[in-house]
Amino acid sequence: MAALVVFIILIWIGLPLVAPLAWAACAGLVSARYDARILAEALYRGLDNLPLTAIVGFVMAGELMGPAGLTGELVACAKRMVGRAVGGLGMVTVLACLFFSCLSGSGGATCAAVGAIMIPAMVNSGYPRDYAGVMAATGGVLGILIPPSIPMIIYAAQANVPADRLFKAGIVPGVILAVLLMLTARLDAGRRGLAGDVGSGGKEMPLFALFWRAKFAVSLPVIVLGGIWGGHFTPTEAAVIAVFWALAVGAARRRTGFKEIWRAAAETAMLAGGAVVLLAPATALARYLAVIGAPQALAHMAADLAGGPTAFLFIMAGVLFLCGLIADTISMIAVMTPIFLPIAQLLGVDAVTMGLVFILCCEAGFLTPPFGGNLFIAARLSGSDLGELSMAAIPYVAVIMLLTAAVILIPGLG
Repeated sequence: MAALVVFIILIWIGLPLVAPLAWAACAGLVSARYDARILAEALYRGLDNLPLTAIVGFVMAGELMGPAGLTGELVACAKRMVGRAVGGLGMVTVLACLFFSCLSGSGGATCAAVGAIMIPAMVNSGYPRDYAGVMAATGGVLGILIPPSIPMIIYAAQANVPADRLFKAGIVPGVILAVLLMLTARLDAGRRGLAGDVGSGGKEMPLFALFWRAKFAVSLPVIVLGGIWGGHFTPTEAAVIAVFWALAVGAARRRTGFKEIWRAAAETAMLAGGAVVLLAPATALARYLAVIGAPQALAHMAADLAGGPTAFLFIMAGVLFLCGLIADTISMIAVMTPIFLPIAQLLGVDAVTMGLVFILCCEAGFLTPPFGGNLFIAARLSGSDLGELSMAAIPYVAVIMLLTAAVILIPGLG
């Protein structure tokens, strides 16, 4: 009870989540008169996980892609492929986000990197600002479903499952989601009376030539993911390779200097540091809950209420969707995984399937106010009102929820 009271009070007064988690664990252990060394050990164990270092690498690699020109090359390929269709630039945005997701692992970074290029292009072509913004926001959610996904790495560390299994499981749902988002973008554009990209009127570069020009960007995910799945290197080593690849390309093109590296390092410190620092207090709170037997009691109660694995996953998805309204992705995974995992194990739910449901629900959270992270990024880039973007995002959130239901109901989809 003491832990719950402390947690609610600190959340209510507006402290960052790391403080309520740590102090709630401390208050719980003190009130239950447990050895304080349990807290110190749990805080240490929360960060003593080598795969977590991959987060820093993949974030840094994503930040270096833009200065090196790799992001722009991916956008050019996507524009050549689908730009002429109805709502073509919206579809281009989603496809470019799909390509960039293979390099970044972050939903916010994908939204910002592609949106910075595509939102002005759509607005200059006569697309409404809310449509331009919502396409960058929705395309950006692919950043956490397509490997290498940073939230997948964090979930893998929390649930003690290999990250490469989650990476493999995310590919098919990720591609399906991209196709569904593109179809929704086309239908939305048709409803608004929007056209495709009319082109420049000159001779266009062949698609093969565009892909050849983007060979360094296209080959990177093949090297990274192929190396991980082939057992040649770990996710952490793959992240380091991605960083050096982006640095080498940028240096060879004389587009990445000390200023660009410093800016990328600063962004990486804020994004990756904020993600990792939550895991220590979250692990400590989970340890306290385990000591008092809360997960086991909750697991038995939920198992009786749910009645089976499918019903449990739907209940979990509903809870996570509501949590996504008020919490960010990393917080949701860090806090909710230790709560739901014992229930899943009791009911025989595969941890990888559970992880995919987690990620999909987090994707919906990117697009739902008041916390929707991608909505804020897209609103800033497009100059659109947050309320307009939220309303425009409803069809795309519905698509994500439908795919979530499909992953739960169709074994082997993920």
